[in-house]
Amino acid sequence: MSILKKIQMPVKLVLAALIPVIAGVQTIAGTEKEVRVPVNFAEAVAIRAYPDSESGSDFDEFFDMDREILKPEKGFVKIRAGGDPVWIAEGVPGRARSAGESPFGFHPASVRTPDGEDYSYAKEIGAKWDRGGLYLMWIFGQPELDSREYSWDMFDSYFQNLPDWMFTLKNICPVQGAMVDTKGPRRPHRPGFNPQAYIAGGGYAPSDEKAYSDWVSAVVERYDGDGKDDMPGLRHKVRYWQVDNEPRAERGDYARLVRVTSRAVKKADPSAKVLLSGFWKLPFGKELESYRRVVTPALKELGGRDMDIFDIHWYGNPGEWKVLPGVLKMLRSDLTAAGFKGTPVWITEMGVYSGCPQRLPCRSEREQASELVKHHVTAFGNGVRKIFWAWSIMNNSNIGPGYFNHTGLIYNGEEEDSPGEGARKLGFWAYRTMTSLLRGWDGRPPQKLKLGEGIYTYRFSCGEKGAVTVLWAD
Repeated sequence: MSILKKIQMPVKLVLAALIPVIAGVQTIAGTEKEVRVPVNFAEAVAIRAYPDSESGSDFDEFFDMDREILKPEKGFVKIRAGGDPVWIAEGVPGRARSAGESPFGFHPASVRTPDGEDYSYAKEIGAKWDRGGLYLMWIFGQPELDSREYSWDMFDSYFQNLPDWMFTLKNICPVQGAMVDTKGPRRPHRPGFNPQAYIAGGGYAPSDEKAYSDWVSAVVERYDGDGKDDMPGLRHKVRYWQVDNEPRAERGDYARLVRVTSRAVKKADPSAKVLLSGFWKLPFGKELESYRRVVTPALKELGGRDMDIFDIHWYGNPGEWKVLPGVLKMLRSDLTAAGFKGTPVWITEMGVYSGCPQRLPCRSEREQASELVKHHVTAFGNGVRKIFWAWSIMNNSNIGPGYFNHTGLIYNGEEEDSPGEGARKLGFWAYRTMTSLLRGWDGRPPQKLKLGEGIYTYRFSCGEKGAVTVLWAD
């Protein structure tokens, strides 16, 4: 039985009218299983997660396609689950959450063009948050340490380009890690450029805590949108500040940097929220060891203060979404032990690739699209509040030929066998379907349904009159 059949009838279901549906897709892998899914409403429709194609470039836009209306019997609908996720929308959509409450973002959400930063793809795909632009670094904001004159041009340009409808998370620190890392390639420095002058003993802490704190407070005051000392023409209110990024064991005093930064942020804007720096690949090898050496002691030293949101970064291989629940359980245990019980968790970098990066196996667009849905849904199902897909909404050749140049959801035209610049991958349509269906999600963690061995099912509440369920077999 096909999951989705052609129908010749009007669809009264509001969600079905909003979301185009793709019919007749073959599953990615494994045997399909017939599943009885509980529903609470009289109307339901099955919606494929992405189009019936090997390439998203076959579709210029979503158009009205075949969909299957499901007929509930005694509170259940029957559907065949396979490796490709399937959405089931029932009832009517809930009230759309405000853009600021949206859980969907990109790192970054813009595409660089000769005319500036282009956010049109982000608007089309339904992303509301950006983690992009230059880090707000003390070294650029106060280029002469013996002077209290601040430089704003490099930072202001980001906010001048940011659309009114886009929200932002900004990273702030004395210097970026690549400027001082002793391992791997280091960024070229102009004459007289001395990053070490801004940090104490090569670690994370600022060399002059008072000067750094004054600068941080000035930054927050400039971009908090309270009408006092704001950037001229500022249209945004920055409320979320992340302290540096992916701390390394080779450098010390990260907790000290968090404490100093957080208190300077809150001095200027008591309503602001401070994020701990993201950490990558937690359950695996040296990264777990580094987490234990850097983050766990930092949490203990902070002792339940000076951090409002915890962040991790999650890339990886097919199927690693299965590991995520255990990782989040471990993190919450560590947070609770350090006095941060109930602290929200974000993922500000998440990505899987398609194509053939150097020294890595090739993956299809279908694999990327499937993993995209499974990663997001599993994270949401285990309490993650916001997710930023990375690296970039479009493949970015400036990053190099490896993993991160292939995690975008749009081709840049430079890839081997590329269908052309701007062509959408299947992952683009998977993301757009997901954001459209979940725009009425009430924000509570979705309910995990137990429908059989190897069946993964999550039910998102959309208020009193609707719900959206997603399921797949593995």
